[in-house]
Amino acid sequence: MCISVKAYAEDCFSHKFSCGIKAKQVCELVNTKYSLLSKLVWETTAFTFCFEESISFSSFQFNLGVNTAIPNTCGTMTDSDYYMSGSLSQYSEHSNHLEYDWCFWCDAGYKLAFRNLVIVPMLSAEIQNRKFSAWNGCIQKNEEKYDIVGNGISYKQMIFMPLVKVNMNYMIKSRFNIQGSVRYSPFFYANCIDVHYFRNKVFFDELNGGFCIGGEIRLYFQHIGFIISYDYMKSGSNANTKSRNTGVDSAESIMLTNYTPAIELSSFYIGIELCL
Repeated sequence: MCISVKAYAEDCFSHKFSCGIKAKQVCELVNTKYSLLSKLVWETTAFTFCFEESISFSSFQFNLGVNTAIPNTCGTMTDSDYYMSGSLSQYSEHSNHLEYDWCFWCDAGYKLAFRNLVIVPMLSAEIQNRKFSAWNGCIQKNEEKYDIVGNGISYKQMIFMPLVKVNMNYMIKSRFNIQGSVRYSPFFYANCIDVHYFRNKVFFDELNGGFCIGGEIRLYFQHIGFIISYDYMKSGSNANTKSRNTGVDSAESIMLTNYTPAIELSSFYIGIELCL
């Protein structure tokens, strides 16, 4: 059997605009040497816009893209603290205010064609930046439960990661085609700032390692596409956290050597796209 693979030579510019709904869950964990100490879960559902520019020169393809979510207050945040035994010591639930959530990426790849199938292996770099705030809600400790008013916690997260991507485009008919994409990052860097206003504490987390994996399917009719995508990210054990009191005159941050921060992130997106 003979399989013919050739470079896909086409010079063009393309512009993509998409919009849809993205459901996201960001978990912020603090572990001791023996057990889980704290778990904060930030959940959001947001209307998201995406713009992407693609340039094809000969068989090479370059992409630049950005997406951003519209700020809203339709999410929830939960904060669970645990004893060393693993039993729950305190639980609180709040309204999650999404202040911003954006992502920027750039790709470079080489097109390979086989009949109706075009495969594009790519190298990519991506930056994510987001901020949440927890407002109002209630706290339960032992048998006591009471309401709170105001901004109790805020959380900022910046992530940088290199990725390997493989994009595939299969032409079914002249007006129909299906596109698929898988992506993987063997490590990422994250910088997180967690402010607890009622406790007058701010925590600074740095995380290296972990992984990210994701996939996407797009169905096109002429210039209109339907998109479904999913991503999952989890940090590794190479992480540290520092703490200090809030305020301008606070002392220098203190390294908390007995605690290890961690993050998990998952997102699901469904939307439509216009390709010109």
